[in-house]
Amino acid sequence: MSLGIYPVLDRDIEWWAEVGETLFEQLDWLNELAEQAGARTLLSFYGWPTFSVPGDFEGDRDDLRALLGPPTWHSPTELRATIKTLRRALGETFAGPIEDELEALDRVAEKASVTGARVYLDFS
Repeated sequence: MSLGIYPVLDRDIEWWAEVGETLFEQLDWLNELAEQAGARTLLSFYGWPTFSVPGDFEGDRDDLRALLGPPTWHSPTELRATIKTLRRALGETFAGPIEDELEALDRVAEKASVTGARVYLDFS
């Protein structure tokens, strides 16, 4: 099983999006594209302050979240702006998994925006 990027919302909203395995695999490149276009990166929507796990940490995922503190929530409108910028930068050249996963993520962000929810991205 590979890692993927997925959205987390601050309220219960019916939505479904495939885990963004291709987005995670191409995260560095997508972040470069966003930066070149003057947009926020996907990584900037990550909800936690650090990727570093303390060397002596032995707990589970919930224990780690408690150690890291509360997540940082973001505006779904800002996430949609990043997605739009990436889709424009990719053009039709990269239709396929990247486009499909960006589209799925955009649908979730749109629903969050309409309902007033906040969002952050997480990895699993």
